[in-house]
Amino acid sequence: MTSSPEHAATGLPVTAVRPVYEQVADQLRGLLVSGDLVHGQRLPSEGELAKMFGVGRTTVREGLRILASQQLLVTTRGAKGGTFVVTPDADTVSRYLETSIGLLAGADRMSIGELLEARKSLEVPATRMATERADAAGLVAIGAAARPVARSGATMEHSNFHVEVLAASGNRMLEVMARPIFDVMRMRLNRGAAPADFWGRVEAEHQEVFASIEARDPDGAMAAMEAHLDHLFEVYVAIDWSGQRIASVEGGRDLP
Repeated sequence: MTSSPEHAATGLPVTAVRPVYEQVADQLRGLLVSGDLVHGQRLPSEGELAKMFGVGRTTVREGLRILASQQLLVTTRGAKGGTFVVTPDADTVSRYLETSIGLLAGADRMSIGELLEARKSLEVPATRMATERADAAGLVAIGAAARPVARSGATMEHSNFHVEVLAASGNRMLEVMARPIFDVMRMRLNRGAAPADFWGRVEAEHQEVFASIEARDPDGAMAAMEAHLDHLFEVYVAIDWSGQRIASVEGGRDLP
């Protein structure tokens, strides 16, 4: 039996046509990434860009707006004004990632388990790097963050320890990727619902990781960090606001 043209067409490996202004933004973004457009460089005017792309000025304006929202371009007024290329720093990238990840997690389109798995994939290798690369100042910073501190219930901020380990790894990209996950999880977790002994165990586990880093034992440090993150996984899944909200709705109750 011969397939009809309509049926055959449904199986064509085509890609949906995207709005033209997105294609303009994509091409300009590609020039930024490749280095053809560099920090501080002034872009041609909207009219000139419209001629280059063969589109209307409104289309160009929308494309530029996308890149400006991603803090890749900035527009200034005046005789010396125009649209200029901006190279984002690590903090800018982290904030952008935090917003994007937060929107996904807040809409329950990303589970707490996925966030924790991502943390593990970043932090365990970073722990090995920190063990091998940390200088004296890095060791002092990790040790200070691992030290038991006075705290009140759920107010303890234990992510500082993880940030110091990432910083000591010598790989800034790991920290850029991990810090937004920490910030999103901080908003997503009901820390007051953690077991009474949780923070004490966290401190003890941090000290175990630090002891191996200080002893320059990468295998021991990685094993200790992995065990610590597995413990966090167990507790954080239980105190995830999203999961508690679903359970309360199913049980006919609403959380405060």
